[in-house]
Amino acid sequence: MEQNSKDRWFVVFNPMAGSSKAAFLWKEIAETLYASGVKYESYIIRKNVYAADQVCEAVKNGFRRFVAVGGDGTINQVLAGLRMSPPTGERLTMAVIPIGSGNDWIKLYGIPKDYKEAIRLIAGDGLSRGQDIGNALFMSSGKRSYMMNIAGVGLDAYVCDVVNKMKSEGKRGKRIYVEGLARAFFSYKCRNAKVFCDGEPVYRGKMLSLSIGNGKYTGGGMLQTPDAVPDDGLFDVCIIKHIPFGKLIFKVKKLFDGTLPSDPYVIMKRCRSVRVEAEPESLVEIDGEVLGSTPVLFENEHLAIDVIVPRRWEAV
Repeated sequence: MEQNSKDRWFVVFNPMAGSSKAAFLWKEIAETLYASGVKYESYIIRKNVYAADQVCEAVKNGFRRFVAVGGDGTINQVLAGLRMSPPTGERLTMAVIPIGSGNDWIKLYGIPKDYKEAIRLIAGDGLSRGQDIGNALFMSSGKRSYMMNIAGVGLDAYVCDVVNKMKSEGKRGKRIYVEGLARAFFSYKCRNAKVFCDGEPVYRGKMLSLSIGNGKYTGGGMLQTPDAVPDDGLFDVCIIKHIPFGKLIFKVKKLFDGTLPSDPYVIMKRCRSVRVEAEPESLVEIDGEVLGSTPVLFENEHLAIDVIVPRRWEAV
């Protein structure tokens, strides 16, 4: 283990992020980090390579501070590596230089999209703050995944699947989220679902969608859990019951203006654990990536990671 690893940042750079525009910015970002006095070692994600293993190895090698350069998917890969690593007895910290398409997690804290301003936070202008994370167990496979921001079951996951396929076809830009939502609306069929919060049944019936949030924003800016708090030890859970299509099209705006919780077709809960079952099984997305299917159990890990955010959060 290098003696100075704890004083350096392990920077995970995703050149495919932000419609691959990140590939053209890496040199500038690297130079700005150096000029700002940030000591670091970098790892560049290769195509079809999951960065979590490299992050886990970096923890073993003594690194305690990490930077995700990319979007929500890159953040999730770094988080997975941190949670996969053996306990160190020390706090692990993540910062973000956002270059993704959606960038939903950074909206929660107001982290600037300008990479130079984001680097200033890392260089010392920012504040280290504890955040909860979600620990997801896919009960059929035994696989675990981790959530920084928001997870979705049902329509949410189907939209992510459609959008990610559009990206693989070379489509780019924020409009693909709206196009993906429209495609999903016309082809998705509701599941019969059972939802349990802290072990207690809270819903049984046809379900359009379900969101489990540490954060507020998803899908490029939709607000399905607008009152979520990232450090209260609780998830905000938004259950959208089956809505007839004739009514559904008039409710889409509620996904974006924060009024969804007041809709009569919506059930809102706050809890430490959420279990979802569906028939037929449903895809499950976590931080914008489809990672498994139901049945799934989410548990809140209170203040499990430190994040670098603007100092205006100091008094919050």
